[in-house]
Amino acid sequence: MGIERPDAIVGSVERGSPAAEAGLAPGDRIAAIDGEAVRWWSEVEEAVRGNPGDRISLEVERGEERFPVSLAIGSRRGVDTFRTPADVGFLGLRHHRQKPVVGVPEADSPAAQLGFRSGDRVQTVAGEPVEDWGAFATRVRNATGPVPIALERGPADAPERIALTLPGGVPLESQGLIPAVVLVAEVAPDSAASEAGVQAGDLIVAVDGEPVGSFFTFQETVLGSEGRALEVSIARTGEALVLPVAPRLMETDVGGTKQDAYRIGIHGENAVLAGTFALDQTRNPLIALGRGVVQTGEITVLFLRGLKKLITGDISRKNIGGPIEIARQSHSALRDGWDRFMNVLILISINIGILNLLPIPMLDGGQAVVYTVEGLKRGPLSHRTRLFVQQVGVVFLLGIMGFAFWNDISRNWSSFFEWFRNLVA
Repeated sequence: MGIERPDAIVGSVERGSPAAEAGLAPGDRIAAIDGEAVRWWSEVEEAVRGNPGDRISLEVERGEERFPVSLAIGSRRGVDTFRTPADVGFLGLRHHRQKPVVGVPEADSPAAQLGFRSGDRVQTVAGEPVEDWGAFATRVRNATGPVPIALERGPADAPERIALTLPGGVPLESQGLIPAVVLVAEVAPDSAASEAGVQAGDLIVAVDGEPVGSFFTFQETVLGSEGRALEVSIARTGEALVLPVAPRLMETDVGGTKQDAYRIGIHGENAVLAGTFALDQTRNPLIALGRGVVQTGEITVLFLRGLKKLITGDISRKNIGGPIEIARQSHSALRDGWDRFMNVLILISINIGILNLLPIPMLDGGQAVVYTVEGLKRGPLSHRTRLFVQQVGVVFLLGIMGFAFWNDISRNWSSFFEWFRNLVA
């Protein structure tokens, strides 16, 4: 028994990032941060994202070797936990791995002259299969002579198979090869990207002069732009372009909820692989209880922060959901496994428990306020006052429930219509 969680093992390192400059590499394990032992990737993100500009000391394990790394946390415009624009810290470390899909940003690079093209998919290196970009780079760097590379090019269902050769013992970037982290697969018509001239097959290599080392970094940059025009550097079959693209605010489905978010209207090739996971478990019930208390506290703080953003309008009120949304989220979680399902049920239970403690008439929190007032005035409230308070509470709760139910219906209207049409047919 236990819960699978992302381990503190680096899946990919963004080019041009503080982590890349410090020499960190895919496969490195982050063993400690500022002297405190870490096990999970969430601990790494927590130490980095909320502390832009600070210095951080890492203990890194690479094979049998363990060594310290001290570096400054970078700062960039992105989004916070609730996907609202914010300045966030970054090192360029990612838990996910990068598929060995090639990017060739310069037409006169050695790789381009050897015949490589953006979008080529590496299958084998010296006859050995490679699954991710880290393995591809390591095999080439550790080779002592010319390295045969087997590629696939074109549609996945009918690929062209190509054999090329790279010099061994050198970094891939020195040959003009980078991971194709944002290779445009499709451009939505009438979108910001379409009007700016972005085309399918374009390789996005930089934004505002900063290298794009991860699809998620690019996505966060767009989300955090607040509509500001971005200078997007593109490599397109022999030419380098810089296109001004102004993201637009669009209603977007994020994890099953509707949010207004900035988008440019492109879909990228899927070049991401899952990172390393480990089982979080303990046989000591006291330790398990302590972890449960800590996680409950973290969820409570996160919920209250989200509630504040909901009240201030930083998060769309369309995210309020009712029984239909609860059922939908639970069903989706159940398909991912019992552990995910239990996590969602726990999260829902905690949220309902916190709501019940809010100072709203008819809820336990509202009753506590009434008892406090009666204690301060050393006497019960009048029957008329109590009745008025209860009526206000009922109206408020019915309004919230109605609003949540309306969101449920509007969010799933197309599904309801399709279900009804099939039922009638």
